[in-house]
Amino acid sequence: MKKWWVNALGLLVLGGIAAFLRHPVVDEIFCDPDVAGVAYSSQELLDGGSLYGDTVETKFPGAYFLFAGLTWLFGRSMIVYYVASIAMHLLTMLALFYLNRKKPGAGLATAFLYAFYSTSASTNGLCPNFETWTVLPIALGFVSLDRFSIRQHLLPVAFAGCSLGIAILFKQTAAVFGLVMVAGLWLLGDRTREAAERVGAFLRDAAVFCVGAAVPLIAMFSFFAYRDELEDLGRVFGPNAIAGYVSTEPLATVIGRFTLSGGRFLFQHKVLLLLFLVFLALSPLNRRQRGSGLWDKSAAVIAALWLTGAAMAVFAGTKFFGHYFVLLTAPLCLAGGQVVGLLFVVRRIPTVAAGIGAALVALGTMADMRVEIRTAQKGMIDRVETGSLYWVYTDNFWRDVALNRYSHWSRQMRDVGECIEAKTSVEDRIYVWDYEPGVYWYADRRAPTRHFMYFNVAVDLPKGSGRWHSEVNPHVVAARAQLIGDLQAHPPTHIVVVNPLPEGEPDFGFYQVPAPVFPTLRDFVNANYVVDTECTNSYLTAFIRRPEVPVPRPRTE
Repeated sequence: MKKWWVNALGLLVLGGIAAFLRHPVVDEIFCDPDVAGVAYSSQELLDGGSLYGDTVETKFPGAYFLFAGLTWLFGRSMIVYYVASIAMHLLTMLALFYLNRKKPGAGLATAFLYAFYSTSASTNGLCPNFETWTVLPIALGFVSLDRFSIRQHLLPVAFAGCSLGIAILFKQTAAVFGLVMVAGLWLLGDRTREAAERVGAFLRDAAVFCVGAAVPLIAMFSFFAYRDELEDLGRVFGPNAIAGYVSTEPLATVIGRFTLSGGRFLFQHKVLLLLFLVFLALSPLNRRQRGSGLWDKSAAVIAALWLTGAAMAVFAGTKFFGHYFVLLTAPLCLAGGQVVGLLFVVRRIPTVAAGIGAALVALGTMADMRVEIRTAQKGMIDRVETGSLYWVYTDNFWRDVALNRYSHWSRQMRDVGECIEAKTSVEDRIYVWDYEPGVYWYADRRAPTRHFMYFNVAVDLPKGSGRWHSEVNPHVVAARAQLIGDLQAHPPTHIVVVNPLPEGEPDFGFYQVPAPVFPTLRDFVNANYVVDTECTNSYLTAFIRRPEVPVPRPRTE
């Protein structure tokens, strides 16, 4: 059997394994409120609204464009988004294989490691968060650098820059990868040239890279200019606004979250991190090979650059949520695959010994990912209805549940949302106080205000919630006034709030503490709404507008 058949068959099997591990989330559920928020705001785009004028969002529009495009092509379904996420991860796995393709066993080992570790619970890997969508374009950028190291052409440089620009559209912190990619242009450049000639070539390559990176951003600005929404874009991403997006919590809280999230990541990736330490220990061997030998020099440099950029992006996020660390997985798998490949090219290592070493790595990987494997197995049985994937494995303090526990809330949100949908019409509006945008999805209704969640209007949120504001400042006062004005002008049929965590239920992190309702909003609800007992459950309380409350009618010209 020829080598390419071995690789093709191996990738086919690994692709099936990757899809199997991810299938539990492929349902009409929400594995994270961020996903529900993106689904809500992408619908605003499809309806012709202003993404940043009619919603409160703080990310560049890549994820919203993606969701809107998928909805336009395939219809309104969360399953479509999750399938797209699986496809993205499979393509990333292929990119990692390609980078390590030259070393026997290294490419498949890299793909194997990524198929498992990319589903890590410590990074909420099953759930397509904002960082998730940046992984593929970043991978393609480094593949382009690999092509540049071989042929020294400008086209791969431009493509690498364009890939970076696309990644930035999904998450602004991906911009830090630009620094390491430019450094890669220097390190992977032609070293046979004279010093002056090499500097000149590097400056030319860097300029082409920057132009490539600017193309997606120019397209973004052109889109919003065409829709006359540049002012909204500038208001959201202006210097004053950006200062409010970073963590406003005490330094001790930020350090605590970094310790907890980082500790979980380190604990669950034990084998992968051990392989990376071996990779560092053996990296001096590259100096003796002069571009070839035990492993390909460009891949080693790319792994180091990629991991450096990922670490910078994690710290640039400032809040250290677990899903930030998903950016570290791909470069660590790339380095780990190179170490496994090394076993099969060192002549002093017998083939049998190399096989045993690779088997130990595989077993260690599956031990690290045992919870995720059990989740996939259980998902084959317990997938009767939305929210049925609620179970918790707690091996020890450092282990989180494989499928984010938030998915259990989808059942609660669905019950409330579908009840509201049955009582209202498409033209009606509802309002959900707290970080529960999934209610809008299940009710198929929109909010009468851009403040469709508590962002910008809530303070004193529970520790660990990534709040924007820690005190009532002029920005919060203005946002609250806008919210109340919108609710008064267009009173929603229902207002939904989160209840304290029901007694006896598992700890859902900060979701157990509802966001505090500010006095003006509480007075508005008390004066105009009563509890809708039919649409209320133990997690969420739905208030319905009193029949006697007058509803302003839209003006007719």
